[in-house]
Amino acid sequence: MRLWTFVPFVNAKFRYDSRAVFDPARLSEFAALFFDLDGTLADSMPVHYRAWRSVLDPQGIEFPEAIFYSWGGTPAREIAARLKREASAEFDSEALATEKEARFLLLLPEVQAIGEVCELARLAHARGLALGVVSGGRRAIVERTLELIGLRAMFSVVIASEDTPQGKPAPDPYVLAASRLHVDPALCLVFEDSQTGEASARGAGMQVERVDQWVRD
Repeated sequence: MRLWTFVPFVNAKFRYDSRAVFDPARLSEFAALFFDLDGTLADSMPVHYRAWRSVLDPQGIEFPEAIFYSWGGTPAREIAARLKREASAEFDSEALATEKEARFLLLLPEVQAIGEVCELARLAHARGLALGVVSGGRRAIVERTLELIGLRAMFSVVIASEDTPQGKPAPDPYVLAASRLHVDPALCLVFEDSQTGEASARGAGMQVERVDQWVRD
């Protein structure tokens, strides 16, 4: 397998080419595939960051882009609470997270599908594999994003932040997803773009493909 050097957090544009790093013949090894949403199926992370900046800048709270990406997969309410702790700031973290999500919805039309990852999902669906989405986002946003990129109907299970007491990196979201599809976690393959998400999936006993380390232009 060819290897590419991955340099994170530099605003580089990535060319996702599933054929370069994943052999579709491997699909026969699995009973189910699970996909993260933001940064995996949807090129939405830059839009989420803009939404965060729009609510944090007026309060003078710093949120470096590198930190934002390293927290990928973390629910908005947990990000807001963590920012509050680390900045020793006085604000309502739940209200801030809600406002951030509202700002994101205004920007949602700018989000595009990550083509080759979505093509792989379509191929797996055509071959009869069970498919699910496991996201740290709120259900309303996850559902609208999937509708926007035209994939909602393919996924039998969608896990959002409201569905488990603990989100990624805890294994709970992926454990729940496998349970709802009645599949053995050992027979599941997960596509993720963050260390947080990878830790969650591996903790649930699943194999992981990191799409953020595939191909960079």
